[in-house]
Amino acid sequence: MWAIEMAALLALASYAADTGPGRFLKERDGTVLVADLASGGRFAERRGGAAERAAPPASLFKIADALALSRAGRPALVLCRGGCSLRPGHGAVGLRAAFAQSCNNFFRQRLPEREPLLLAALELGLIRLSAIPALRRVPMGELALGASPELTLTPEDLLEAATRWPKGPAWAILKPLMSACVAEGTCSSARLPGLAVAGKTGTAPAPDGSGVTSGWFVGLAPAEAPRAVVVVFLDRGQGRD
Repeated sequence: MWAIEMAALLALASYAADTGPGRFLKERDGTVLVADLASGGRFAERRGGAAERAAPPASLFKIADALALSRAGRPALVLCRGGCSLRPGHGAVGLRAAFAQSCNNFFRQRLPEREPLLLAALELGLIRLSAIPALRRVPMGELALGASPELTLTPEDLLEAATRWPKGPAWAILKPLMSACVAEGTCSSARLPGLAVAGKTGTAPAPDGSGVTSGWFVGLAPAEAPRAVVVVFLDRGQGRD
């Protein structure tokens, strides 16, 4: 939680270049990256070996799912009865609520078509063109939830991708969804008085089956016309952290 709060505050204040080392990560291994979209400036804080390590995007990939589903006109209601991030279930959810609450059952049941999903992910910079042949062989459930070992990102990859979102045609679709994630969902720690922040979290399991997870957060502020992009990656944590 503290990492998201501090990173969101950093985006708001736009004083990344003046912050000293150790301001955010403290004793945790991970990476905090900030891009100032107006000046092109960058701020980075890294601790441990997480900075260059690629990890599955996990629920971050729901950004591509949501884009593909919205364009296909398929965001119908799904009844989530449990076995999800919320154990009792999320109840009847549409795309907006499912995205905000990161409801896996919604995205399992409302799977987009593979090719439109891959094209959406490519447009958003979440995959490279060279990865598409391998991703065509990944089971759709794994692909939609960003859980395949064939699908990985580094924090730098995500930052570079997200800096292009506000200028692309997808932002009109993504802005209200990612804003809802902060206003009422898994990114609520990034909520700031008087400022609309758009964001998404993800929790990626380690590929070795150890049960260890890594936490992702990407945020853009202000949501209406982003001036800063923040990426947080915690080597051992969850997206909500």
